[in-house]
Amino acid sequence: MPSCLAIAERSSNFKEEKRRSLIALQLEQKLGELSEALHDRVDGLAPEQIRLLAIALFRFELLNDLTTWLESRT
Repeated sequence: MPSCLAIAERSSNFKEEKRRSLIALQLEQKLGELSEALHDRVDGLAPEQIRLLAIALFRFELLNDLTTWLESRT
């Protein structure tokens, strides 16, 4: 039987995957299709960076805005 800690960790991982998926969808709706390289860069962000990206994406107007934001954080 899985421990409570293991269940909580799986739940947390699932939530983080959903959050990343939602951010990617929002980015694509706003900026157009993202390249695989950009998807990989977004997927590589830490949870706190994902939260900051969720806020920043409202200011993005061009795909270059996302690229600049990513470059300033890596």
